[in-house]
Amino acid sequence: MPWLVVFHLQRREVVAFVSTCLVCLTTNPVAGSLAQELDKTWDEIAIEWRKNDSGIEGVRASFAVRATRGALWTVLLDYSRFSEVFRNVRQASVLKESPAGAEVEFVVNAKIFDLHYVLDRRYLEFGRRITWKMISGDVRAVEGGWTIDDGSIPGLLKVTYESYVDVEWYVPVFAVRHSATGEVREMVRALRARLAETRDKCGLVAKDNE
Repeated sequence: MPWLVVFHLQRREVVAFVSTCLVCLTTNPVAGSLAQELDKTWDEIAIEWRKNDSGIEGVRASFAVRATRGALWTVLLDYSRFSEVFRNVRQASVLKESPAGAEVEFVVNAKIFDLHYVLDRRYLEFGRRITWKMISGDVRAVEGGWTIDDGSIPGLLKVTYESYVDVEWYVPVFAVRHSATGEVREMVRALRARLAETRDKCGLVAKDNE
């Protein structure tokens, strides 16, 4: 679709488009006061709007997940099931991959039309850091990353998600932030659900081996 057509679309459609671009995680029992702290930590999703080192506007979200580093890493690199975490991703195709990273082509339902781009995803440190940068695509720039740190409570990990997108045209900032906040919260919910599924499968395997 020519870019001039986009300017004539309804404002809410453009806002939804940009928010979609921005948002394209041990199972020991916890009791007593620690359980209350767990509930508080679990509910907190810190969302910050900022510019990255390249000067691109975007979002940084920090939240807790209940998982091992290995389990979370596996989910974040499972491109065949990417749409289960990022609901607007229609397809994620690995063009090439090595232990150091992967080039992945994405097709995203961006509300107005399907968006195509290829990301160079770097696996900087196993279980700790993933970054990405757009190689080619329908927008000017896409950058971001995952950072995985130890949580303040045993059994939890602190996860930081960053996404910065330059779509080449102006959209209302406050409207985009409101829409993208909802997308981030939905992504966190879906990621936690995928990790819970992984824990359940591991539990069944362990039970079968007893």
